[in-house]
Amino acid sequence: MLFGDSELFAVARSAKVGERNLQSGLAELRDWISSEFDVSVVHIVQDYIELGSAEGRPRLNVILETDQDFDSWKTDAMAIRSDIHDKVVGRFKKIASGYPDLESENVHLTIDNFSDECLGRACSAFLKRHAKRITDDFKHAIWQIDGFSRALVVFLYTDDEITRCTANGTCKEISRRCFDAVKQYDEFDYLTDDAFRLRFDSKENLDNNYKSNLFYYWR
Repeated sequence: MLFGDSELFAVARSAKVGERNLQSGLAELRDWISSEFDVSVVHIVQDYIELGSAEGRPRLNVILETDQDFDSWKTDAMAIRSDIHDKVVGRFKKIASGYPDLESENVHLTIDNFSDECLGRACSAFLKRHAKRITDDFKHAIWQIDGFSRALVVFLYTDDEITRCTANGTCKEISRRCFDAVKQYDEFDYLTDDAFRLRFDSKENLDNNYKSNLFYYWR
């Protein structure tokens, strides 16, 4: 998975900017996937599962580019559509028969979302460099800004303040400031209104339902 794997992300990023090429067999698979499913493939990695009961099993990781590409392959948060899985694995086996270095027997197919990780990293940079400044600028309303991966939460003090600040335009202005700050770190221009995952919550809710603990809030 790209999330939390800086080495894999560096490989994918280098492929995205044209600094890394796929070997012939995987390039053939990438081109077929792009044509067959009308998606953009940033990179494909073939390696082996490192841990657990499946240790040593060959793994094929297709790194799709956008939310739309990624979501079109999923049945839910975890599972790849069975029809797509079977087509990709079948095609890979056919291609691999002509490339002795590609191991396709009992291959485990996984997928990643490149734009999701890019935006997660942009949000992380925002939290480190801009969140406190925006909090200070709206200190009458904001208790804290926090986040996990792409998800950002602006905590106001009370539920009633969320209602008031939504009505008077303060929430809209805070959201705009956060969007503009995150956009500075959006290297590949993936951030749009639809891709921006910011919501408002209250310290009141955090205190009452999560024991005032952000770890419990995000788990």
